[in-house]
Amino acid sequence: ATDNCDTVVDVVFTEVSNTVVDGCGEIVRKWESTDNCGNTVSHTQTITVTDTTAPVLSSEPADVSVDCEAIPVVPTITATDNCDTVVDVIFTEVSNTVVDGCGEIVRKWESTDNCGNTVSHTQTITVTDTTAPVLSSEPA
Repeated sequence: ATDNCDTVVDVVFTEVSNTVVDGCGEIVRKWESTDNCGNTVSHTQTITVTDTTAPVLSSEPADVSVDCEAIPVVPTITATDNCDTVVDVIFTEVSNTVVDGCGEIVRKWESTDNCGNTVSHTQTITVTDTTAPVLSSEPA
């Protein structure tokens, strides 16, 4: 800082607050200078930190058509994020209309980071019965 009368004017820096967590929040900084006559000048800077990148799922199972005896197990899917160190993946079986070996299963995985960025993946499993029934005994 410079002053018209005071040759040495110190500048005091203060980090007022820092609420940044996992890639989002706000940093407030303040610089203040006072001359020997008590005249003061200050400047406050507000930095808004915003993560706009959604998490990434470790796997995205493809839609499949399977026989009623080959329905795949639910895979464990994880997520990573560029700012959030721990992001959960929520699994939901959206619908299951399989009756007597025919129908559809819809599965969904979703992950949201602490800044509200969300990724989701839906898998549709079409279940069919392609095997004809077998008579247990045939009349002679």
